[in-house]
Amino acid sequence: MIKSFVCDYNISSIYNIDIDFFVNKKIKVIFIDLDNTLVNYKDVEPLKRTYDFFDKLYKKGILAILVTNNPQKRVERFAKKLRVDYLSFTCKPLSFRLANYIKKKHIDVSTSMYIGDQLLNDIFMARRCKLTTILVEPLTNQDHISIRFFRKIESYFRNKFRLENRLGISLDGKEQ
Repeated sequence: MIKSFVCDYNISSIYNIDIDFFVNKKIKVIFIDLDNTLVNYKDVEPLKRTYDFFDKLYKKGILAILVTNNPQKRVERFAKKLRVDYLSFTCKPLSFRLANYIKKKHIDVSTSMYIGDQLLNDIFMARRCKLTTILVEPLTNQDHISIRFFRKIESYFRNKFRLENRLGISLDGKEQ
């Protein structure tokens, strides 16, 4: 069970990832968490840097899919503006919704990655679906009230795993 929380990679921000990293790893599909990975949970539309990041993915032929516990109304607005597919109300950390989506769309998990900011939700779910993972630091320390309790638990595990070198290979400051 503890292996479900171990990350493959980590980086301070999704916006610091060199898109060629995905190309070199032969990644074709990237599942991306929305809140505190791409934008603050209070943001109502994508930021300029979000558009720029997705444009770089498009140019390299990489398919991005938003994955969130948010209701459809919130994520659909982002997905339309970014021209991507999405999966809302995923019930993270449970993996059944994402696993069914992967199966239904015939997505090869060996050429797919998941990027998220929470060990206990994002990484756990992605690992259960056999996806390679990138853990990012939350964009802000502002969270929806329903997440604040889990952030305290998360902080304990992040610190513990950091000391045990179980947060994966750092992509910060390294040639990707």
